[in-house]
Amino acid sequence: MADLASAAVRDTDSVARRPGEYSMAILLPQSDTEGGNIALNRLSERLEIEKLDVAGSDPVQVQFRQNAVSFPADSNTAQELLDALENAS
Repeated sequence: MADLASAAVRDTDSVARRPGEYSMAILLPQSDTEGGNIALNRLSERLEIEKLDVAGSDPVQVQFRQNAVSFPADSNTAQELLDALENAS
């Protein structure tokens, strides 16, 4: 999953696993919420055609839910940004 996400974003962006079941964050420096949504839509399109290999199982189709928040539009601190992301879910 991380490889697919990394391939869908720019070299300057970061993909990170978040606490929680099957959760990740994609950090897009110098992008606003609209730019974040564009990147998430691109990733969603890739996931619709890709299946992931899971050890001991047949390949699986990924379900994808996306939310975009931006700094400073949605927050003033890193914690507020994470809170805005949680509230957008």
